[in-house]
Amino acid sequence: MLIHLANGTNVCLDGREMAPAAATRDMFLRAGQGDTRLSQTGPLASGVPGELAAFEFAVRQYGRKTLSELILPRRRTGRTRIQSQPRLRQSAEVRGRRHGPFPIGHGGFFFRTVRPCARGTSCA
Repeated sequence: MLIHLANGTNVCLDGREMAPAAATRDMFLRAGQGDTRLSQTGPLASGVPGELAAFEFAVRQYGRKTLSELILPRRRTGRTRIQSQPRLRQSAEVRGRRHGPFPIGHGGFFFRTVRPCARGTSCA
């Protein structure tokens, strides 16, 4: 996150995910070789999100409002209908294909409750 302050100062905050606390240096090694698939797909492919912590730090350190004052109005907006955009639909379809190797991805919670909208239609 890049923040440009009124006095002209730029502040950069890193809000990327971090490895879980129990992660080890060699958890992605198999037979002495690194296996990148293990870090991208499956139970070892996890990260602890840092984006909300970065938002909270930015608001507390540089803002005038609290995080809840900023988020709650957006939550109400999120309950209204949005117009489907081609890029959003494409992104949802790609994410759906990524769940291909996992049966839960086809019949699990995500795909029972979230479906891409047809272009130009409204989604609730």
